[in-house]
Amino acid sequence: MIVTYGYIGHNGSYYDLANTLTGAKISATRRGIEKVYKRTGYNSRCVSVKTSKGWINEGSKDHKEWLKTQK
Repeated sequence: MIVTYGYIGHNGSYYDLANTLTGAKISATRRGIEKVYKRTGYNSRCVSVKTSKGWINEGSKDHKEWLKTQK
């Protein structure tokens, strides 16, 4: 199954950015996008978030703390 990384636009559509997470982060930074999603088949989920400290990957301690501040 093909895996791509991208973002979800304002209309809810998924847009591919790159084939690697690093490439997607670089493209997202240039375009001003704050969340990078991983798409496998028809499913996508957020894997990294841009904050003032830099990129935070899902599942890390910093990501859990960031989620608490978003509520």
